[in-house]
Amino acid sequence: MVRLKNRYLLCEIIYENENSVSTSLTAFKILNCLKDAVLQIHGVYGGSLLKASISVKYFNEKTNIVLIRAARGSHKLLQSAMTFVQKIGDYSAFFNTIHIGGTIQSCQKFLMKYNKRQLKVLLALVSKKEERKKIRENIKQCSIVKQNPYLEENDEKMVSDND
Repeated sequence: MVRLKNRYLLCEIIYENENSVSTSLTAFKILNCLKDAVLQIHGVYGGSLLKASISVKYFNEKTNIVLIRAARGSHKLLQSAMTFVQKIGDYSAFFNTIHIGGTIQSCQKFLMKYNKRQLKVLLALVSKKEERKKIRENIKQCSIVKQNPYLEENDEKMVSDND
């Protein structure tokens, strides 16, 4: 039995006008937009190559991150067609490819690192120390990391200051 090899494209959707965007964008609309773009740019050949293998595995409406699966080899056709996309659904937007991976797990690991970097950039923009402290507390409440009951308060401060 032959294993089908895929590539996963981790992309960010960037809207031209962020204020007018609602949450009506779905994975189905993104998939149709990508199929149309491949068909328009690469014709029937490109459309038939990607027809069976392309799918949207993950879409987050709040962060505008989308994970797209395509067959290895034909993922380059998809990536080249994505550069010509100017409209997704009803909105003027385009794709920014962040990472290309061989497994979903590698894309998840990259996304965690990417989100941490983005968070550091956003925290640097916050000017007040109280607001930073509140944001860090909210992030700690959302994290999956188990808290060590034997960790003392002084150690916790050292850990949070290093993050």
